Formats: sequence, C-alpha cells, structure tokens
Amino acid sequence: MEDIKRLETLYLKAKIEYYEGTPIMTDPEFDAIEKILKELGSKAPEQVGSKRKDFDFPHPSPMLSLSKVQTEKNEDGTTNYMEDKFNTWLLKRATTLRMPPGDLILQASPKFDGSAINIIYRNGTLENVLTRGDGALGKSALKRFKPRLPEKIDINGVVEIRCECVIDTDIFEEKYYGSKEDGKYANARNFVAGVIFKVPS
Repeated sequence: MEDIKRLETLYLKAKIEYYEGTPIMTDPEFDAIEKILKELGSKAPEQVGSKRKDFDFPHPSPMLSLSKVQTEKNEDGTTNYMEDKFNTWLLKRATTLRMPPGDLILQASPKFDGSAINIIYRNGTLENVLTRGDGALGKSALKRFKPRLPEKIDINGVVEIRCECVIDTDIFEEKYYGSKEDGKYANARNFVAGVIFKVPS
C-alpha cells in the first residue's frame, strides 16, 4: 500500500509539473509509472491535468487526453506493438459505435510534444483560446493568439479547434536551448508552455 501511495504521489507531481511546463521525467518514464498504477487499480491515472486556481474558463466539451496503446521493447531490442491490446481497444470502439471493426476508418498522426490548446468560436465569433488545464477548465491565452486568428468564421453554433503548439526543434536548439540562469529553456515543451502567455508588445 505504501508503494502505491509513493507512486501516486510521484505520478501526480509529474503531472502537475508537466502542465506547469517543467516536466520532471521523460514521457516513457511517466508512461511506465502510469501502466504500473493502472495494473494496481489506482485511480490516480483517471485525473486529467492538475487543479489550479487560474483554470477558470470552461471547455464547451471535456478536453481529455487521447487514448493510446503503449509500445514495449522486446528482449532482443525490437519493438512490440502490442497487437492484442490494440485489437481489444479497436473492438471496444467498434462496439460503442455499433460498427464492424473493418468498417472503421483509422487515422495515424505524429505525437507532437508541445502544449495543447482549444480555440473556441461561438456563433461565428472568436470567444476564447484555452489551455487544456484539468480537462474541464483551462487557462485563457486569448491575448496571445487573438492577433493570429480570424475574428469571425462562417459557422454557427460552438466550434472547438484543438491543436498542439510546438516549435521546430532545430530553431529551439539554435536559439533557446540552455540553462535557466542564462534565460534559456531545458526543452522545447518548457519553451512553448512559457511563451504561450507572453503577450506581444
């Protein structure tokens, strides 16, 4: 029981630091702890993001983490794509949609390592730009993004455009990588999380 609590504490701390833009572990390390906690029946992985006082703008619909299937390394160093787990995941989605698995159209895309945002239009007018926050509430970054977005779109109702803010790794390494003491950033994710709230003068 003590080991679970220790892992939960470390896991939740890592989650908070990630959303603060100062990750304390790599994605594979985080995923490994998450896998162990799920196997132990912990509820900690069900918490999305971290609670903060400035997460005070609601998302029109929950902005949750994407479902994923982990890959693992085999003893010989090759990658195990965990076909059984993927097929179970696929069958569950097909059952929910009441469709044969063969009729589902799947889309694969790269996983970008940045900061997720939600651009919200209501009845054709730009309403807000939110960070993911805790999935229900986010922090507004409207001032930063407003000059780069159309004020109006020709669509009624609520439109949510979800995307990832990233920086080209070559540009980051050339201009921004370095120590905090030098005003630089340890990794690209930290840079993006920090620059989102710097309003251009």
